[in-house]
Amino acid sequence: MSSLSVSGERPAIASEGPENGSRAPVELADINAIVRSLAGRPLSEEVQEQLGRLQSIIYAYEPGTLGKDYLESLYVAAKALAAERPNVLLAQGILWDLEFYLIYSGGGAANFLATITGGWPMVTASIGMLCAVCLFVLFWLSFITLDYFKALPRFFGLGGLNSRLLYCSA
Repeated sequence: MSSLSVSGERPAIASEGPENGSRAPVELADINAIVRSLAGRPLSEEVQEQLGRLQSIIYAYEPGTLGKDYLESLYVAAKALAAERPNVLLAQGILWDLEFYLIYSGGGAANFLATITGGWPMVTASIGMLCAVCLFVLFWLSFITLDYFKALPRFFGLGGLNSRLLYCSA
């Protein structure tokens, strides 16, 4: 069922609007204050893990670069963790979605990897590490090939790089 009225507008919600005591926009300092207050309390491992994820997301961006909706979501996640009975699943879901958004909003290689992997943070990181290893092996094999054909520039030999090091033989 849609929440739109016949005229195509959303119906007013009682808690919205300045006349009903709506609060000021969330600031990054508000979220940091919640995290700092929780840091001194004994918390379960799940809550500590989500607080770490929340903090890493906060410090991933410069102050003032996060959008209003983004800050609202971070605030809800922080409040869920600060509750008397922390709602870890809510915070985890929010932080997962925000990490997903962060990966897709990046440029270059991060965006390419997110597109290939579907944006799952753990899969994206794993594929990124696998690509780095493949790139290292590719460069290593190119040095071996250049050395085999005696096309390796002389300055590599002056630095101690020679066939014995490339082929891992004694």
